[in-house]
Amino acid sequence: MVKKGDTLVEVLLAVGIFSMIAISVVAVMSGGTSSAQTALETTLAREEIDAQAEALRYIHDSYINDKNSNNSELSTVALWRRIINQDNVYVPSGDKKDEDLLQYSPTTCPTSASELPANAFILDTRALNLLGAAAYKSVKDDANVFAPATTFPRLIFGTGSENSLIESDTSTALSRAEGIYVIAVADRDTTTVLDVDGNPVNNQGIEVFRPAFFDFYIRTCWYGTDAETASTISTVIRLHNPDVQTDYKYFNYSINGWSSDQTNYLVFKDDFKRSLYEQDNIEKYWPWKHTKGWSFDGWCLKENVIMIEDGGTACKGGAYQVGDNFSSEQGGNYVFVPVFSHIKYTIEYDSNGSQWQYNNGQPQICWEDVSEGRCVVQGDTIDRSGYAFAGWCDGKVTNGSCSGKTYQKGDIIPAPSGFPANRIIRLTAIWRERNETITIKLTWNAQTDYDSYIVGVKSSNEPFTAYYGNKKPTETVSGVTRILAELDHDCTGWCSPNQNETFTINTLGGKNYYYYVRNYSNNNNITNATVVVSGPYLGTYTYYANNATGNGRIWNVFAYKDGKIINPGGSGRTTRSDTANTSY
Repeated sequence: MVKKGDTLVEVLLAVGIFSMIAISVVAVMSGGTSSAQTALETTLAREEIDAQAEALRYIHDSYINDKNSNNSELSTVALWRRIINQDNVYVPSGDKKDEDLLQYSPTTCPTSASELPANAFILDTRALNLLGAAAYKSVKDDANVFAPATTFPRLIFGTGSENSLIESDTSTALSRAEGIYVIAVADRDTTTVLDVDGNPVNNQGIEVFRPAFFDFYIRTCWYGTDAETASTISTVIRLHNPDVQTDYKYFNYSINGWSSDQTNYLVFKDDFKRSLYEQDNIEKYWPWKHTKGWSFDGWCLKENVIMIEDGGTACKGGAYQVGDNFSSEQGGNYVFVPVFSHIKYTIEYDSNGSQWQYNNGQPQICWEDVSEGRCVVQGDTIDRSGYAFAGWCDGKVTNGSCSGKTYQKGDIIPAPSGFPANRIIRLTAIWRERNETITIKLTWNAQTDYDSYIVGVKSSNEPFTAYYGNKKPTETVSGVTRILAELDHDCTGWCSPNQNETFTINTLGGKNYYYYVRNYSNNNNITNATVVVSGPYLGTYTYYANNATGNGRIWNVFAYKDGKIINPGGSGRTTRSDTANTSY
């Protein structure tokens, strides 16, 4: 018997279970969508915060670059000065009021500008380069510049309606800031700066508003989709005040080699800790001046400055360098002055196998002055048997190659930059083996027979002569045959004018070679002849028979000794005689 009631119950149960599953799935999907929406809103809020932070840094850095232009109408100059104007900056007093302002944990978001701090502002990130201070939007000047966030913190540009989701239209002007604002807070510990005598820096007994740092609190607040509690993200960035240095009391101070009519002192007071300014800021904003050739070596407590031998100053215990921390004792005032030393550097020469020495092995001492005292590279007489000198290397020399910069005699080596003032530069001689091929070309303009001769020695020191009767002498060493010299051709008999003969010598390092020309046509002097000798390391030399001294049918032109050309008459002079000269 079929029980129909049981079937109905089963269907209703299945429908109920399916409905429960469907509702659970929808709930999970809804929760995932909500989480994704929250993550997206948080990301967009962070992007707006980052945009304000980058705008502040851009204005600050641009002001540093532009403030010395004496043009207060530059956008960055006017904008930064408006942002840090005393009327627009909150100065902490150290009481509970500071906590109420600087602690940020709201349970509800502000609904209007009246609920914000009086100095709240926002930067129009699209107007940073406009003249004046148009990019600074203060709630004190315009209460409508702030509005609660309709969806997430953001800047609204153009003329969109209050509830519009469009962030910009054809206009680039900032309409309002929704759920985001900035407040500037002066660093309490450095708002009033005293000079070494304990007086306010303006010397008129008036506290001046010159904090060394400003803290910018960037805050957001909004209600997420269907959220009843406030979502908040905030950050704070600290920027130093580029103008704080200009208000320190000036002192006249002078040392040998450095002087300044107005010398800035770096002053600390009480229990104040901080890092010294970065190097580039010291150079830009502290107007110390010194004679070229002196090195700025750091900052020193005035009482620790001592004179040194070269006329400069040093610091007992060591000078403070950029980035060092200094902590004063309670109630103390400390004056820091710059210390300088004469830039001294030395050159050490490594002749790398040669017997040459500079000043009996002593280093060359140099001073980086305007003109005198600079290091001029020496080594005009340096030589090494079998090698050609190719200059001085300030790096490593390997197989005749330099890994650094190559200097020649007479070059000036400037002092290296940076610390310390005493510097050492090591130069190593560059040598290349003297196994080069030199070419000798003889030409003459006379109807006569001139012949070239080369007298040299082989690897075994056995002598050889290369000439028309032995045009291509060779030697064999360890089974390898090499050509010692080679004559391209020989003009015999009564040669016509404009004749030429070419000799090549494959020289060996440390070996000597002599070259001369003989007149075979008659016993007259050799005239109207020219010899050009050249080589890759040697260079090119030209000699004329008509300029030779003496008489005879032999023209003694040159000797090649260890990579150098030597002439029988000395100083480039050739000679004529009736016998060959192979002993000079």
